[in-house]
Amino acid sequence: MTHIPWAGLPAHIHDAVTTRHGTITAVRDITAGFNCHAAAVLDTGSGALFLKATRGHSAGHDREAAVAPHTGPAAPALLWRTTSSCSSWDWDLIAFHAVDGLHADLTPGSPHLAAVADLLIAAELPAPSALHLPSWADQWAAHATPGELEQLHGTRLVHGDINPHNLLADNTRIWLVDWALAARGPAWADTAETAIRLIEDGHTAAGASAWAGTVPAWRTADPAAIALWAELRCRALTAAVGADGAQHSNNRHQALADTLVQSVHGLAR
Repeated sequence: MTHIPWAGLPAHIHDAVTTRHGTITAVRDITAGFNCHAAAVLDTGSGALFLKATRGHSAGHDREAAVAPHTGPAAPALLWRTTSSCSSWDWDLIAFHAVDGLHADLTPGSPHLAAVADLLIAAELPAPSALHLPSWADQWAAHATPGELEQLHGTRLVHGDINPHNLLADNTRIWLVDWALAARGPAWADTAETAIRLIEDGHTAAGASAWAGTVPAWRTADPAAIALWAELRCRALTAAVGADGAQHSNNRHQALADTLVQSVHGLAR
């Protein structure tokens, strides 16, 4: 989506904030992200908030609002969600407490690595039975048999979109934001996805595997399920871009899967 700066948004959206929080004293537009038309950190008379605005109804906002009461200490608190209308568009607005921090650094030697592991431990939460969340495995349904997908089902709340833009570091900890792809899945899912991000940021497969081993949920992971997860990611990418285009990424996934499976077997012993 093309991002609209705060100053370019309709006055009724500005009013939706000022009627709740008072005068806006500073604005920082956020241009990263793909699931909203506008995003900004707004300093107001009642504190700082992070606002996302989307033209029309947002299914991502539906999911974020639904899981917000259940994300515990892992995510900033939801402040409110509303619809704001004008003559040409309905806008879907959602606001959270703002995190005063930077994107997490996942490169080798980063002081954030241990804090990200601590975050994943804090985020190991049950998926609320009352919420109709999709299965984390469903994203690979076109490339798997029903029996294979069954191995990737689970009962935990999975963030589903781990990347540095969604990991915000303040002076004391890491926060996990943007739960628009939240799903129900295995406890190890977000750790596995984070390990891939570590490799993308310069870690070896062995280094990423060693980091994953610091997360307790990893000790109970099923090695066969981990191997299947990597295989399904490879199948999906190959189908999308062809074997040649997928080779580099697929090699990375396979190397990580091999070392992760070995580490889980080692932990089990």
